[in-house]
Amino acid sequence: MDISFIDNELKKKIEATKFVFLVARAGTGKTFSGDYLECVRGWKHVDGDIPYKNMMANPQWKAATERMYGFGEFEGKVDMQEGLLEDQKHYFECVARLTLEATRDSDKVVVSHDTYTIDTRDFFRQLLVDAGAKDLSSVFLYTNPDNHARAIWDHLNRQAKDSGFPLSVVLKLWQADGIKDFENFQTWFREESPIYTMFEEAEDSEQPYLIVDNTAKDVTVLNQLDEVFGIKKNTSRGDGTYDEMIQKIKDIDTKRDMVLYEVWNEVIENDTSEDAKTELEMAKREPQKLAARRSSLLDAHKVENFRRLSRRSSTDGSLLLTGSRHSSYIILGKFIDDVLDVVR
Repeated sequence: MDISFIDNELKKKIEATKFVFLVARAGTGKTFSGDYLECVRGWKHVDGDIPYKNMMANPQWKAATERMYGFGEFEGKVDMQEGLLEDQKHYFECVARLTLEATRDSDKVVVSHDTYTIDTRDFFRQLLVDAGAKDLSSVFLYTNPDNHARAIWDHLNRQAKDSGFPLSVVLKLWQADGIKDFENFQTWFREESPIYTMFEEAEDSEQPYLIVDNTAKDVTVLNQLDEVFGIKKNTSRGDGTYDEMIQKIKDIDTKRDMVLYEVWNEVIENDTSEDAKTELEMAKREPQKLAARRSSLLDAHKVENFRRLSRRSSTDGSLLLTGSRHSSYIILGKFIDDVLDVVR
């Protein structure tokens, strides 16, 4: 990683900063936990999905994301079964730079990401160490798989409702074909979903690390986070109620999504195709619905990447939204009729 951006002042800040790498499977509450630490506890939170979600705003992020996920310029050039780290390096260099630059704002920085493989986690941590980080540890979030399945199921149902897609379409994008109820989804999630099955658990080589069980999704989890992040017991969380605090934390992610939505709108405003015109009309008429549809595809794209972590992966049964066609969806958020046609 090019560290020429690190001047003497930033170097001193990096050396004096406490860094925590917050890791877990997708959909377990990493972003919420990081936002809690920033919003309530005064840490600086770096969402590891920033380059991915905002790739259209930064050419370097776009190239790194396309290489990591194997689309756009890198369509057909990414090994679907081997050498994943090599294709992920540029992306994590982008995240590392964001993490290091965050020390300008705080001497306590938490970076969250669903980094599924040990070698990639090792690579990312080493980037920070090589840049001068002296105090670096990891925290892994654990959620009971049945509760995790319920959270994902509820999320997919909300996406279906907000986007106007039938639930069957959203499930198809996740390769949960033929699932009709939560009981079947729960079984599929534990046995087949790459979101759950592909994650490599923490091992000794990743010390020092701590594990927080956030299954309960209540104040006890916040207490555990405080403890492992070195926050004194019974330190005030502010004057508002617990529910008000939770809403305040959730609003941070909502604002983050709106930035994403606005960036994508700027992209399609410069596109003269009929598809882009349709997008712009929908953006004016039903902005929340369009945002939900874009979010659905981003999630599905991530699921496809998790599939690539499996040595059992093959072209059979892979997502249909791949290659150049998938790339056009990512750029334009183009769903409506075509996506329904693809997943039938």
